Order: sequence, then C-alpha cells, then structure tokens
Amino acid sequence: MDKNGYIDYVEFVAVMLESSSVAQRDDILQKCFAIFDEDKDGLISEQDLINVSDQKGLQNDTADIHRMILEHDSNGDGKIDFQELAGDGQEVH
Repeated sequence: MDKNGYIDYVEFVAVMLESSSVAQRDDILQKCFAIFDEDKDGLISEQDLINVSDQKGLQNDTADIHRMILEHDSNGDGKIDFQELAGDGQEVH
C-alpha cells in the first residue's frame, strides 16, 4: 500500500488475496489475469497493462508498470504468464 489516501485496483486485489482461501485466491487471480491479458494471448505485457489502466481511468505510470512486469517475470521474456502471476502462493522474482 502506498499510503496516498486512495485504494487503486492493484491494492484492492492485494487485500482481497490476503483475506482469501486458496480456492478463492486462484479464482481472483484467474479473473484478474483475464482482465489484464487484454489481447488474450495468455501473457500480460506492458502494453496490456497500459491499455487496461487507460480504459479503467487508473494512473498510468510506465515506470510502475515496468517494475510490476520485472517483479513477476521469472523467465525474462518481458511478459507475465499465469504461473508467474500466481507464483505458487509466493511472489516470484
């Protein structure tokens, strides 16, 4: 949480995941992945995140988007697949 006084979509999802069972967590992750995989290629790219952020009226900070990709992109392809996002319940670096 960035303590800016507002809850953005990513912060909301993080809170939901923390308070959910494993089954609920997987369901939430699948739904979030489907939203952010805008072109439905099975991967979340920086462009997918930019497009969805623009559509939802979210702040579009390309540095933050790039950082989010790097935090979860364990195979170094510059994109996030579902396994990287799910991370077996752990954050993937």
